[in-house]
Amino acid sequence: MNVEIGQAIREDVEPAMRAILGALASWARATLNDDFLDEAWPALLAKLGPAGALGEALGRWSEADPAPMVLLVDEIRRAGRRHRASALRFGDPRVQALFAALLRFDLLPHGFRNRELREAVASLCGLSLDDYSAGRTTYDLRRLRLRGLIERIPRTRRYRLTAEGVCIALAYHRTAARVLRPALSAALDGDSPTRLNRAVADYDREIQRLHEGQALAA
Repeated sequence: MNVEIGQAIREDVEPAMRAILGALASWARATLNDDFLDEAWPALLAKLGPAGALGEALGRWSEADPAPMVLLVDEIRRAGRRHRASALRFGDPRVQALFAALLRFDLLPHGFRNRELREAVASLCGLSLDDYSAGRTTYDLRRLRLRGLIERIPRTRRYRLTAEGVCIALAYHRTAARVLRPALSAALDGDSPTRLNRAVADYDREIQRLHEGQALAA
């Protein structure tokens, strides 16, 4: 999937977001036979505008079916392997903080500097600036740039998210917030009646049976 179609018209936000959402919906329809976005994005763009439509579309899509978000995460991991940069692992606290920080900066017209990203990520991770050093920030910027998620603004030391970077950052952030955390909470909540909780309980019983069988055989 390539959403660079929106990059060429980045300064005209609504047409750029319309192009990105259309490209994402076309990819989902062609690759996954999934028409959820086709039906949802025009109304969301009209209701929420370009600032809120993409995040809400990805959030609703992940709630309807987490599989497309998993494919988006896998796509960015493959891109990292092609460029010989370490993976941006989904669920890693530092990576999740990176993407959350990048989404804060996306609406800034002049992008962000190394230090601004460093301060935001350190705050989100509960770290001091000594713990999240300038060298680590530079390393993370390189990982993001090699994957095409950010780009340096010409003739400056500032960076900005690319169109694809916006999609990936939102996918990571929304999937963690709306799928992973509620699922883990349900699985760990012994009083929860969800299917996930019942599946975890069934798994525990099967493991216990295996242990008991091995003890009897011994």
